[in-house]
Amino acid sequence: MKMLMIVCETGIDYRVVKVLDEVHVPGYTRYSGVSGVGETGRRLGSPIMPGQNTVFLSVMPDEMAQQVTEKLKQLVDSFEERRKPALRVFAMPAEIML
Repeated sequence: MKMLMIVCETGIDYRVVKVLDEVHVPGYTRYSGVSGVGETGRRLGSPIMPGQNTVFLSVMPDEMAQQVTEKLKQLVDSFEERRKPALRVFAMPAEIML
């Protein structure tokens, strides 16, 4: 099992939901209006540093995590080079304890 943490700019979060639905991910938790600083820039939700992120957390079988990651890469690649959206996927081993 893997836990995916998907961090994307809020403007494309509906497309991430579409991918999760297409792959039939069993469930996820979504945090909207998240601010932060990272390798793709600053999204602080302020007039000086506009924009926000959305974070998805989801636990799924390894094969499904690979499918989601591949589809999200295709999503990013579908944008023009100079307009690539901020989107990162992190994977962690997951064990259901309760």
